[in-house]
Amino acid sequence: MTKRFIAQSGGGCQVKIFIAETGTLHKIINVGPGTISSPPICTEGQMFVGVTDSSGNSSTKYYSSPGFALKKVVSL
Repeated sequence: MTKRFIAQSGGGCQVKIFIAETGTLHKIINVGPGTISSPPICTEGQMFVGVTDSSGNSSTKYYSSPGFALKKVVSL
């Protein structure tokens, strides 16, 4: 069975990842530099979040699940 996760903004540039079945904190990741501009969303295979840097440039960062390593960054 695949683990399911819930992502929640944890402040300016942090995302807290929880195990959906138990509500237990799984990991805290730093998505900086920049601040979160759109809420993090977890799907079965990845998590993505919108980030705006200090220059005002926006991007979407994609992280693999369940390790939550940065997979790719798409500039908007």
